[in-house]
Amino acid sequence: MISQTFTPTPGEWIDGLPNEAYHAAAGHSSTYLRTALRKSPWYAAEQRRRGHVETASQRFGTVAHYAILEPEKLDTHVCFLPGYDRRIKEQKEEFDRLEAEAKARGQTVVRSKPEEIEVQLRDDVLSHPVVRAIFQREHHVERSLWWKDEASGLLLKARPDLYVPEWSETHGLMADLKSSQDCLKPAFQRSVARYGYAQQAAQYVAGFEALHGKPCHFAWIVVEASEPHEVSVFFADEWMASGEADFRKACELVARCERTGVYPRAYGGKAVVLEMPSWAQNGENDE
Repeated sequence: MISQTFTPTPGEWIDGLPNEAYHAAAGHSSTYLRTALRKSPWYAAEQRRRGHVETASQRFGTVAHYAILEPEKLDTHVCFLPGYDRRIKEQKEEFDRLEAEAKARGQTVVRSKPEEIEVQLRDDVLSHPVVRAIFQREHHVERSLWWKDEASGLLLKARPDLYVPEWSETHGLMADLKSSQDCLKPAFQRSVARYGYAQQAAQYVAGFEALHGKPCHFAWIVVEASEPHEVSVFFADEWMASGEADFRKACELVARCERTGVYPRAYGGKAVVLEMPSWAQNGENDE
């Protein structure tokens, strides 16, 4: 067992590292760099210091991850509490007690039946031909990587969901599992743009290339949260130039903050004019 306080060495990868050890180890993750660029360096640093609070959509993503990629860990990390009617006082009190106990154990709580996750979700995803092809290759789940970014001097890290060293004769493959209400192109295009997924892909690919010395493809496996769980697999090729540009901006920004000790707030901490966008001028709603 690897210590949860180990010191990573640039240029190494580790399989089977506990999730807590990865997050506690030195190095800048894609989440940190994306938050620093898209929100503010101050927010990214404070979020890391205070700890991240999981949202409802992220809870489903966590459960889907274990069900699909690491089913042997599902019962350890997920607590199933189906059938409780929270409108009934006694059932609500019992549910709240069990939920609190599960959270104290570090488990994610879901109100689904175990078979809906353990069997149906996994079967729906693995029946997709491309996902099945990925799993049929030699692959690694949650392989943890560390490398030094030569341009900025930062120690970076990544933990892709799926890692295929030999996808083809010339390329590796990394894939990230994403949960969504809609796995079709228009909806996921908006998610990629909104959440900076291309920047994340660029950082992961940079790690693969630094450690293996050869190029790597990147794909998103998008799973719908409701049954039946439709799945789409999207290659990130057309997003990589944009993702690489944002990745480089984020590295430069964070490196500057570390050199100066100054972590700016959003908009430099200044009050700014809020422009009226065209959709608001036309009386439309952008939501």
